[in-house]
Amino acid sequence: MATALRNINSNKICKALRDESAVSFVKKCLNKNYTRHFPEKKEEVIKLIEFVLSVLVNSQSAGISKKKLEKAVEKAREKFFANKNKNAWFREYYSRYKSDIKPKKELERIRPFIKGKQILDFGSGKSYLFSSLDIDEFQVVCTDVEDFRDFDLTSTCFLKMSSPTKIPLIDDSIDTAVIITVLHHINKEDIHPIAVELARVAKRLIVIEDIDDFDELVFETDKKINFDDLTKTFLQLSKKSRNYANIITDFFGNVIVQGYTDLNLPFMFHSTPSWIKIFENADFKKHKVKILGFSDSHLHDFFKVLIVLEREV
Repeated sequence: MATALRNINSNKICKALRDESAVSFVKKCLNKNYTRHFPEKKEEVIKLIEFVLSVLVNSQSAGISKKKLEKAVEKAREKFFANKNKNAWFREYYSRYKSDIKPKKELERIRPFIKGKQILDFGSGKSYLFSSLDIDEFQVVCTDVEDFRDFDLTSTCFLKMSSPTKIPLIDDSIDTAVIITVLHHINKEDIHPIAVELARVAKRLIVIEDIDDFDELVFETDKKINFDDLTKTFLQLSKKSRNYANIITDFFGNVIVQGYTDLNLPFMFHSTPSWIKIFENADFKKHKVKILGFSDSHLHDFFKVLIVLEREV
C-alpha cells in the first residue's frame, strides 16, 4: 500500500523532483553530509542516497503524479530504513544525532542571542533542543500543534496548541521565543496570525530559517559568509532550482528519513527581507541578521539565516 501524503504540497515536491539541477545539488549535499557522519559506511550510504533519489525522481519522469510519488516514498523508506538488521546502524546513529548531536549544535548557535530566563521553544517537535541544559538555567516551555515527544522527555513542560495560530500562554510571559526551521511549515494564511501571537507572548524572537532567495541584505549584513565550494555551487543555481533544492531537502529529511507523512509541508520558504517584513507587521523590529550558511554538523542541511527580532514592551 502506498504512503498517503495528506498535508504535503505534493505539486511542489513533484515539480522539484523534475528539476535536474536541484536534484543534483541535493545529492551532492546529502553525499557530503552522510559520508561525514558515516565514514565507515561511505560506499553503502552513497548507494542508498542514489537509490532513494532515483526512485523519487523516476516517479515523476512521465509527468507529475501524486499517486506515483506516494508509491515511491513507500519503496524508498523500505529500502533505506525498514530493514531492521541491515540498516540498524543508521537508526542507532540517527537517534543519537536527533536527540543529542543536532540539538547541542543548535543551542550553541542561539545561546548568545537568548535574553532572559523564560524561554519558548515554538514548534518544538520532539523537544530535544533544551533537553541537555541544567534544569535551573532557563525556564523552558515547549509548544507545538501535536505532542511529538519521546517517552523519556514527557517530563518537559509542553503545552499543546489548540490551533495552528493560538499559543497557550498569557501576554508578555516569554523573554525569548526560539523558532528553528518551523515557519516554512506554516500555511500562508496562518503566518501573520502566528506572528501576532508571538508578539503577544514574547519580547524577543530568535528565528532560524532555510533560505534560497538571495538579496543584497544577506551579503551586506554578514561580511563573513563562507563561500565554500558548496555555497558557490548553490549560488550558481537559478532561483527556481534553489527553491526546488530546498523543497527536496525538506521532504527528504521529514518524510523519507523520519516518516512524517502527516506533517504540514506547504514549503513556504521566504527571503530574509520577507521574514523580517512579516514580523515587522506584527510590531517586532529587526535586531540582528546572521548568515549561518551550510553547516558541517547537520545531515539534511540547507543554507540558513538567523534573525533576531525584538518588541518594545
